[in-house]
Amino acid sequence: ELGLRFRLGGRGLPGAPHLVFPAHALALFVCDCAAYGHGCQPPRVEHPKGYFEIQRRLRRSDLSIYQHVLGHRGWRAHVIFDCATTDRRSLEDELRTLTQG
Repeated sequence: ELGLRFRLGGRGLPGAPHLVFPAHALALFVCDCAAYGHGCQPPRVEHPKGYFEIQRRLRRSDLSIYQHVLGHRGWRAHVIFDCATTDRRSLEDELRTLTQG
């Protein structure tokens, strides 16, 4: 229990971050590892390799654009992949680090 106040879905912010911590000006995007090509999981088998690579590049560029725009608005944007949410202790440590800095 970190006691952090957050909102789900930052509708008023570029990219609609999944979690928003207004007191810390922090926006978090929680991304699917396989869809974003994180590398901890093999690519989804239902997509041909070429299509998967194109989609991965597009999604990554969208996230970097959102991070850039949010940075200009005074927000810090961070991406957390699904695999990082399985270990509660490491997730709490990462959130603690992000909200202190």
